[in-house]
Amino acid sequence: MEAKLTRKVIWNEAARTGIALGAVSVAYIFITYFLDKIPAGAVPGILTMILSFALRIAKIVGCIMILRHAMIKLASDYSEASNRHTYRLGLASSILSALIVAAAYMFHIQFIAMDEILASMDAMMGMMGSMMDHNSLEAAKDMADNLPLASFISVLFYCFVYGWILSAILSANIPAKNPFKDEE
Repeated sequence: MEAKLTRKVIWNEAARTGIALGAVSVAYIFITYFLDKIPAGAVPGILTMILSFALRIAKIVGCIMILRHAMIKLASDYSEASNRHTYRLGLASSILSALIVAAAYMFHIQFIAMDEILASMDAMMGMMGSMMDHNSLEAAKDMADNLPLASFISVLFYCFVYGWILSAILSANIPAKNPFKDEE
């Protein structure tokens, strides 16, 4: 007897898929960060750029393949799965992975890269400080304090929209539509 496809099943599959998607994206964030920390003389700059580009392509292709595999697996495990079910799986996966990636990026900004960000903002203030009034300087300092939250919200929004669009594209043909199938 085949199990019934329910919302709980979709969310369980989405949790697994979301964790996998989030893990790939978080690994990319930290690998590229530490790749940029390699001293300039140790590795030629062009090699670092090529490796960073290759990692970006691998992340994008890997995320697409993970989501596609999860949708195909859902369609093969449950005969009643429709395009709407695979779309819901993709949408739930994108929400969950977006939360994971946004939290990891906020952690990255707040605890790992904040000193570098503050140093670059101080350098910018030093160059542009004479052109800015006191209120503008205070607003820029407040912006630095709110940067982790702003990065969380923007990454959450970006990842969710990316996953939403990808889910809509991939679920259009998973499962394959059969125009001759008897609909009840």
